[in-house]
Amino acid sequence: MGYYRAEAFILRSRDYGEADKILTLYGRDQGKFTAIVKGVRRPTSRLRGAVQPLTLSDLQLYKGRTMDTVTQGQLLEAFHAVHQDLDHLAHATYLAELVEGMVPEREPNRRVFRLLGAIMHLLPVVGGAMACRYFDLQLMHILGYRPILHACAVCGGELARVGGKVPFSAAAGGVLCPGCAGADPGARMSGTATVQVMGFLLQADPKALPRLHLPPETLVELGTLMQNFITYRLEKRLRSRDFLNEIGSLPRDR
Repeated sequence: MGYYRAEAFILRSRDYGEADKILTLYGRDQGKFTAIVKGVRRPTSRLRGAVQPLTLSDLQLYKGRTMDTVTQGQLLEAFHAVHQDLDHLAHATYLAELVEGMVPEREPNRRVFRLLGAIMHLLPVVGGAMACRYFDLQLMHILGYRPILHACAVCGGELARVGGKVPFSAAAGGVLCPGCAGADPGARMSGTATVQVMGFLLQADPKALPRLHLPPETLVELGTLMQNFITYRLEKRLRSRDFLNEIGSLPRDR
């Protein structure tokens, strides 16, 4: 029991009771966890600005038996450029939902924390599609789900490109050789250029993204591949994807 501080992203908040909120947080030193903010929905609450979704705050919390309580808070990053644009905000919501869905509770990972901060800053600069595809790949890599791109994901054999395309299997976790392509009826024929972009993004520093200009069709195909890849591992559909579909920022399911 006792007080502690957490520098944390507010991934999500939901109303609780008459005036409280329950937050889903990703802390630099705590990982993903939930906490309650009591009375924050009252107009007189001094904590309202520090616990808004998709911001970064320095919080003081009290460790409880079932749930920790936020007692003080100071806003560190408001990400105004993200919040002022519907498309940026929708993509930032996707980032938060992906982190919430993929990372385990209370397992700190500063690489995830730094990645989320870097992409929140870059999102208004490079656009939501580019920022999210980089985030998708980097997060999968950090969590141990790096796509296999340079050999068959099933047998390790050499690849054969047919008409500039190669099978990509979400279930197998990467590209397939001709002999293994029939093992997954859901494998998708994908452009070799898109697979090469995936490899580049897995190696690239985020600071390189503003200099990278990809054809729209490559971003669309990459988005489809990564959504299938992530959905297979999450075993559920991200709600934010539906909203991005509605505003035309992601390809609709086929």
